[in-house]
Amino acid sequence: MSTELETYKNTLASMTKIMSILAHGHSQEGLFGRAVNRMMYLTGEKIGKVEGEKMDRTSDLQKALGMLMEQEKGVWVAELWKNEEDGDYLYEEDGSKKVRMVFKDCPVRQVCLAHGTEMNGVFCQIAHGLFGGLLESIMDQKVALTAEHTGPNACK
Repeated sequence: MSTELETYKNTLASMTKIMSILAHGHSQEGLFGRAVNRMMYLTGEKIGKVEGEKMDRTSDLQKALGMLMEQEKGVWVAELWKNEEDGDYLYEEDGSKKVRMVFKDCPVRQVCLAHGTEMNGVFCQIAHGLFGGLLESIMDQKVALTAEHTGPNACK
């Protein structure tokens, strides 16, 4: 008879395989075409907004991100990032206020790397939408996440 830990590990391994299969089947050349990334972002965003409603509110981005990292307890590790010469994390571009975040630990990236699935694809879009929706609910303002860089050690 398997232990609870073995069952958990086997379940997690099965789920990562399923995620990999789904990602390959729903890539940009797959079933939904180019619309898939936007659909996945919006799906994650809606879930994030619902989950974010259960959390405290703050208008401080660093505090909001800290609240999310505390809730996730090491599953996701993200922090604000800025160029060394920049005085603040916040900058303005194309009439919008922006910040950069670095995701150092990300279970989606680990699945992508383990199974050779494209990073910044459908599951990354779900994750971007999830964090965007969470932050939007917590901060009560519009938030959109896009990836500037995806990689094996961190995504920005």
